[in-house]
Amino acid sequence: MKPLQLGLMLDKQTRLVNLMSYIRLEGNKD
Repeated sequence: MKPLQLGLMLDKQTRLVNLMSYIRLEGNKD
């Protein structure tokens, strides 16, 4: 696997985790 591909995969995963934590925080505001 090329380093670039690995970097893109990690980037996508990080974004997904950030999105999920953001949604969780927003949901806790209610």
